[in-house]
Amino acid sequence: MGMLPLHGRSTANLEEQESEGESASTSLDAPLMCAVNIAANSAGFQDSDSNKENTMPITDNDGALYDDVSVAHDAELNNEGGDDDTDDVSVAHDAELNNEGGDDDTDDVSVAHDAELNNEGGDDNTDDGHDGLIDAPNKHVPMSEDDLAAMKIADIKLELSIRDVAFGSSWNKTRLLEHLKEALQLQQPVVHGRKGATAKPTCAEKDKDNLVGFAPGAYWKPLTPMATVVEEPTTTIKIKTKTVDEDVPVLPKHNFKETFDRPPFVGTVKRPVIGANGTQQLDGNGEPVFHEELRPKGCANPQMIKKYGLNKHSIPTEFVEPFFPFHEHRIGNKKGFSVALLCEWTNIKAVKLSNGGEHYKNYNHNRDYFVPKDVRQMLGLYVLNGISHSPSIECKFYTNDQANGNPFVQQNITLTRFKHFKAFFACQDPTLAIPPKKEHGNWFVKPFVDWINYIGPLAWLFGANGSVDKQTIAFKGRSGMKQRIKFKRASDGFMCDALCESGFTYQVYFQNEPSPRKCKRMGLSDLHAQVMALFDSLDDCYARIWMDNLYVSAKFCRSSYNHDKKLLVAGVARLGSKGVPRHIIQREPKEPKRD
Repeated sequence: MGMLPLHGRSTANLEEQESEGESASTSLDAPLMCAVNIAANSAGFQDSDSNKENTMPITDNDGALYDDVSVAHDAELNNEGGDDDTDDVSVAHDAELNNEGGDDDTDDVSVAHDAELNNEGGDDNTDDGHDGLIDAPNKHVPMSEDDLAAMKIADIKLELSIRDVAFGSSWNKTRLLEHLKEALQLQQPVVHGRKGATAKPTCAEKDKDNLVGFAPGAYWKPLTPMATVVEEPTTTIKIKTKTVDEDVPVLPKHNFKETFDRPPFVGTVKRPVIGANGTQQLDGNGEPVFHEELRPKGCANPQMIKKYGLNKHSIPTEFVEPFFPFHEHRIGNKKGFSVALLCEWTNIKAVKLSNGGEHYKNYNHNRDYFVPKDVRQMLGLYVLNGISHSPSIECKFYTNDQANGNPFVQQNITLTRFKHFKAFFACQDPTLAIPPKKEHGNWFVKPFVDWINYIGPLAWLFGANGSVDKQTIAFKGRSGMKQRIKFKRASDGFMCDALCESGFTYQVYFQNEPSPRKCKRMGLSDLHAQVMALFDSLDDCYARIWMDNLYVSAKFCRSSYNHDKKLLVAGVARLGSKGVPRHIIQREPKEPKRD
């Protein structure tokens, strides 16, 4: 696919490096742009020779050097006797400006609107010319620190708008002010009048690229494909997507001369050294020998396998033990998640709710207290119902129900004991105060969710390629944590964003939990802020994360690359408000109206 760098007046520019064997193809009629390198504009690269044409200074016919452009709109501009080495722009809009014998080293702009301004022999060293600015001077207009400190949110947005600097609608004042200061530091020119900035956007303005979150002055540059047509590979199996019509001819594909050197994934794993006789080699001290190699694909952590003594002869309960511990253990100074801890919380809740048999007369905590084995049996009963589903779990206790009754369950668990478990089971410490749902939406299962996110990175070494998508736990019933899902066949349930690889769920973030504040301060949406929190669990840099169109946007790709782990995001994007360059959008032809 074609590569599209971002250019602009930024302190950090994109570097295009030549690398062998890395070129892509696309159609000549619709040049594509790079989605992987979206973030490179502010990632610390330097500008290459191919981009210097965008930053070359402008000279006139006499060789006089200008930093900007002298422009006159609908008026006559006469400069006699002045200095040609001007730093800024003298502009006249809808008026005549005559400057004879004056000094052209102006700090700001002298503008005349619908009137005649004559300045003969005067001094043009004005300190502040933006207060009365209505039409655009097309030059940099500085602002003092006092003016910036006194500005309100509406004023900051106006100053950004007249400089054609994109900003997020949900940004707070601090974020907006920092963005404005960055634009002033880069000397972003004022290109719109104040009246024009507050007017409704025209069709041409609506058709502009959305560059919210990028450095001021950044823009997309389409790449020109080569004339040579790339032939499609010949295969014995005819592969056709569902959206491609057989009658529609396939557009030819072309290569591009531009190449980009993407940083490789450098994650490693230690493998045991196996001798010729098939046994693991040992060193002089009798310790096993390991060698370190690159990890292109994710794999189970060898240290976790060694800790629990897992091998091909292990039984299923031994594989479950690392992810759902049975016995009590500690992590630092706190008790770790285990069946024994769930049993402790369940007994505390049973004593509080039963109130000495007042509410549950058939329960006596001195006689009917739970042990860890009871809790594991009850949880296993729910697993069994997921495999062999019944209208209700109680049906498995009915001896006369030939379709749903289970003799093994009837011999080991009583129905009364199961009802006690349903009433008293606790996955959270019942002695703690319940916080508001806005702060902890999953408070009653928080220890279990935290354990999933804790054990995931310990049990699995993430590879070079992963994916982020939504996972839904189907649920029918009433719950404050349930979300209404109309666009999925899985129906309603509990939804979370999950970071996965090769079928292993590495990290989860439930959507009814509040988004992390540090990511929200970056101007990201709730969805993108939660995904950025998933990336914090990765250990190695330059992993490639694949997503569908719900997640991918130009701003999010840039933020992912600016993450500490330098994530490379790839996938498809929606057309609306996702920062997709207008050059590559292919509109579907509309059918002609029938008479």
